Amino acid sequence: MKTVLAFSLLVIVCHIQATFSIKCELFSPPEEKDGGPEMGMIFIPGAQIKGEAYAPLALKLQSEFPGKLWIGLTEDWWVTMPNPIQIGPAIEACFSDAELAGYNTDSVFLAGHSLGGVVLESYVSNHMKDNIMGLILFGSYLPDLPSTNNTFPVPVLSAVGTLDGLTLSIAFREYQESRRYNETRHDDPVFVVDDVNHAQVASGELPAHVITHDIDPVIDLKSAHERYASTAVTFMITTRTTREQFSDDILEKAELKLEEIKEFTRDFFGPFTVMAIQEDLVENGVRTSPWMVAAQFKLLGEFDVDGPDLTELTVTNELVPGSEIGGVKPKVIDSSIPCKNVTVTTFSHNIKGTFGNPLSHDALVSTEVMKAKFKMADDVFEHLCVENEKRWQCKDINEEAFKLARGVASDKALERYDADGIQLVFTDDYETWWGPGWEFDFGLKYTKVNETHTNVTATSLLAPTYFKTHYCDLMTPYRALEWIYIGGVKHGPIEI
Repeated sequence: MKTVLAFSLLVIVCHIQATFSIKCELFSPPEEKDGGPEMGMIFIPGAQIKGEAYAPLALKLQSEFPGKLWIGLTEDWWVTMPNPIQIGPAIEACFSDAELAGYNTDSVFLAGHSLGGVVLESYVSNHMKDNIMGLILFGSYLPDLPSTNNTFPVPVLSAVGTLDGLTLSIAFREYQESRRYNETRHDDPVFVVDDVNHAQVASGELPAHVITHDIDPVIDLKSAHERYASTAVTFMITTRTTREQFSDDILEKAELKLEEIKEFTRDFFGPFTVMAIQEDLVENGVRTSPWMVAAQFKLLGEFDVDGPDLTELTVTNELVPGSEIGGVKPKVIDSSIPCKNVTVTTFSHNIKGTFGNPLSHDALVSTEVMKAKFKMADDVFEHLCVENEKRWQCKDINEEAFKLARGVASDKALERYDADGIQLVFTDDYETWWGPGWEFDFGLKYTKVNETHTNVTATSLLAPTYFKTHYCDLMTPYRALEWIYIGGVKHGPIEI
């Protein structure tokens, strides 16, 4: 009993020490800044990154800001990790120190990097204050918990580098959600920052897990901080909670910059938008995959120069839950006229898997593998009264998906991938002989060949007798695009 009490007291003492050992390093507003409003910013660091590593960014933010901006860097976090226990005292320490120094605390932004942004968002959701003007998340985002509508009591900026290997995929999801749910308020913009990565928010020695899962930098740290700071300050000037504090000419210039940032973000995410639709789309209340339609035609030779005549064929698709994919069967439906107006119905299920785990450093929100159910070419050709000897594999569809992704990717992304990326080689299908062997397998198999190439093998199932079906594990064009932009160009090997 005494041992238990002693241990409990030790835990309490450690908790108190961890809570109150946190400190705030204040950066005074530059003395040369005379005009403009006075505001503050309190910064929460990323996981395993010391608070003082953000000093260069803090100085750049102050120089960009058209007024007096004091900044508090929170330091001495327990095991160098932002956490729910210490974040309250950390923020309060900065407020107290700023007030003691005589700084104005009426308008303060809270900023966070990576995990620090997630912890910050969670804290502010339940501890809102009138003097908090907004959140600025560098390489971070509003999690989809408890909902995906991104509602928040104050404006939130997510600023993510185009080379952010840890956050870029999720940033596109948040970009879509921001546009979908806040078309009138525009309170939670997601902006991409050109040619900067996740690590370049901070400085100095960084943890190995960040370097490994990030994309190698292409500009120096000073330039990266300038770009991050420019995006953040533009948000601070133009957002609804503070815009009235700035002069008309400052606001006008910032609005022009804001439109440039919006346009760049829209153009950068353009290929992602196009490829995401291929994977999952709702038409007339039914979830469907346009890529599944194209894939069935690929299995029939539609993309071959000397392919068969398929003008009388219509293909439909329905995306179904995992609990239903085992029971549905593709069909061929004839019209009243033989060999004319033939319809093939297909079914598919998208598996997100571990890549969809937001806690994973290699989180990709695209479908990890599409479980696809098609009709066999022999059966379709018979209904179309077409003769064709050539047959195609799931491999051919996956090659076409990658080709499609390359066709929409930017020149800059392709140049980087072709020079430094892990090239995918699609090998012949592995054919299983029974249904559960396909339905419950692990999807696409990635096999490392060497440092620059990886083989990708699909599991397939052909049932030529009764059902006349052809089942495939597919890489979607969206996943192929994410491999080109993110997964295949990280500093270290992606966890597959």
